[in-house]
Amino acid sequence: MKENCKIVQDLLPNYIEKLTSKETNLFIENHLKECHECNEILDNMQKTLKVKGQKSDGREVKYIKKVRNKIKLLEAIIVIVLAISLGVAIYYCYYFQDYSKRLEERMTEVGTQMYEVLSENMYPNTFYGTIEKIENTGIINNMRVTIKTEKENSEQELYFDVNMENIGNNFKIRMNNEEVSFAQLKVGQTVAVYNYKLLVYEENPEPNCLKNVKMIDILKDK
Repeated sequence: MKENCKIVQDLLPNYIEKLTSKETNLFIENHLKECHECNEILDNMQKTLKVKGQKSDGREVKYIKKVRNKIKLLEAIIVIVLAISLGVAIYYCYYFQDYSKRLEERMTEVGTQMYEVLSENMYPNTFYGTIEKIENTGIINNMRVTIKTEKENSEQELYFDVNMENIGNNFKIRMNNEEVSFAQLKVGQTVAVYNYKLLVYEENPEPNCLKNVKMIDILKDK
């Protein structure tokens, strides 16, 4: 029996792992029915293997969780980077398209204005200033517009008279590339005055009076 015990005990690890043949299994199982000592050794071996298996499983689970967490973190970083890249791309596309559109509109506006000026013999002899006063001259349908401007580093007031019946024909008022009425002119507005000529009389010089004013363009409302 003792000799069989040694043989069975040597075979028990393979028996537990199910690596032994049917004949060997039959031999071991017949022996275990009669040997209490070998049964205890088998139980101890099975318990030891079970504990080792649980520890191994625990380590594998922790390792898998760790790997999964790293993968999730990497995926989150990739998503954030892609979202930022997409946002930057959309912003620059919109910005440059908008800038290009505004530039094109402005160039078209300037070109249209210059064409209208030249087509009506309104050569762009221009000065810029701020409307200082708008007053009645005392003559029917006649208004006087006084504009403050800078000339040779000093402020100067120039004025011209407007015949209300000529508005839209020989004299135009524009704002935002559209013709407007005289009522749109207001004190404090920044304007451009086109095709003017200083009116000077030999006997009664008026160096601040303008004639041949063909158009006034409101550039900035007050």
